[in-house]
Amino acid sequence: MQIDRANSCQKNSILFNRFISLLIFVFFFLVVVVPNSFRFITMPLFLFLGSFSFFKVRTFNRNLLLIWLLGSFITLFYIFIGLSKCYSGAILQVIFVYIVSPFIWILILSFIFTKFDLKSILNFFFSFSLIGAISVPLFLIIFLLYGPNVLTWLIEEPNAVFTSGAAGVTMHVMGSLAFAVCGFFYVPTIINSLFLRSIISFTFIIAVVISGRAALFISLFIGIFLNILISLRNSRINLFFLVLFLILVGGIFYLFSLVFKFDIFIAFSNYVNKILEMGGQERIIQARALIQGIYSNLFLGAGHGVGVDVIRNSQFPWRYELLYLATLYRVGLIGFIVYSLPSFLVIIKYLEFSKDKSQLWLHLVDRFMLAGFIATIVISATNPYLESFEFQWMFWGPVVYFIKRREVLLSR
Repeated sequence: MQIDRANSCQKNSILFNRFISLLIFVFFFLVVVVPNSFRFITMPLFLFLGSFSFFKVRTFNRNLLLIWLLGSFITLFYIFIGLSKCYSGAILQVIFVYIVSPFIWILILSFIFTKFDLKSILNFFFSFSLIGAISVPLFLIIFLLYGPNVLTWLIEEPNAVFTSGAAGVTMHVMGSLAFAVCGFFYVPTIINSLFLRSIISFTFIIAVVISGRAALFISLFIGIFLNILISLRNSRINLFFLVLFLILVGGIFYLFSLVFKFDIFIAFSNYVNKILEMGGQERIIQARALIQGIYSNLFLGAGHGVGVDVIRNSQFPWRYELLYLATLYRVGLIGFIVYSLPSFLVIIKYLEFSKDKSQLWLHLVDRFMLAGFIATIVISATNPYLESFEFQWMFWGPVVYFIKRREVLLSR
């Protein structure tokens, strides 16, 4: 009888673990491939997995806990500072975005890096990213053939253009792709199979060009630039194969452009113009208003939930696309530095682990995580990705990875 009960408990435990793994799979598929589109699913999953991870994570890094506590204190302090001037509805959202959501992400990611094999995690991530990249040209084709109404389930205001030999689409997946594209083109050898590596490279480049998003193009450029730097430092042969690979991909894409009458030079020109215009006139107006507000408050912070004269989002008038200027305006210089502490932690840990070349594949993962993190930091300057809980994995993922790397990953 006791043996039967033990076997039954073991089977139930296995089934439950599989159920949790399935929920994690579904959750990350949604936040990577279709972020912000199914919040009626992702939000309950996020809260449930956070609660479950709370009871499963046995160790909590002191440095990470201290950073989170300092950030939470700054957030609560500046909520109090801006209490008399903040917009209604801002307080609860700020508490969730800056205190609750980061803590839940830390718990979930800590559990995942502890429970699952790192190679399996990356395989699933690249699978999701590849699906996300394929969805970009599919979105454009469906939009042009059937109109925007067919795509309202994916984004509130679907938009896509294909004029003058250039394309552009509005999709939430661009944030996820920025992380994946930058990391992959920095260390493409993280994918062992040359065939899969070529497919991912080609698909990512097509998605970048068709997207029309300057942030995604910058992420691609950062990844390739970092790759060239490493190749120059390590070996001329590596650089030769990198250049050969880029020429091959460029040639294939040129043939693609001839077939579909797609002008890559016009697309590239559009990217450059967007970058030179600093994201457009609307962002320039935001920047001026925020900078004026920063000076008016003597870099001490106006408070969370407080806006400037320019309103970018009528639904959330305290939120702006220029996240770093908005953060400096809200919490001042000291608060901005405290919010930046996780970034310093990533850099310090990366430099620490980069000295040890004995774990070659893990060293590639380190570089991938660092590049994805750099892309996240760069694109967040003009896009408020980090104020959406579904994109915060791009920020906290590398942080938790470098914290857990020695504690869990190297012990296997």
